[in-house]
Amino acid sequence: MTATSNDRPIRPLVHTLIKALTLDVWPSHATLMDFGIQTPAHYAAIQKAVLATPDLDALRRELNEILGSGPKITAWVRQRVPDAPVFVTAWDDLPLGDEEPADGGAE
Repeated sequence: MTATSNDRPIRPLVHTLIKALTLDVWPSHATLMDFGIQTPAHYAAIQKAVLATPDLDALRRELNEILGSGPKITAWVRQRVPDAPVFVTAWDDLPLGDEEPADGGAE
């Protein structure tokens, strides 16, 4: 695993995404889920954004920071592709840290 400037390791799915988009092939299912790629429009938008980022080290760091967050992915892609669709990941509805579940924890 490659490390970022803040010593946070670059996650394997980041490498998988960059390689797949560069080769113009669909990434693995896990990569699709964690980056919110649900349709060909999502794929095209994130591919265009990735290919428009010339600094590979910066690209890896940025993708590592946004992985798993639909709102962050959407914002990052729209900086490069303004008409990109909204990205939603499987992680978006999970509570973080001390947050209580939306149903108050009732079973």
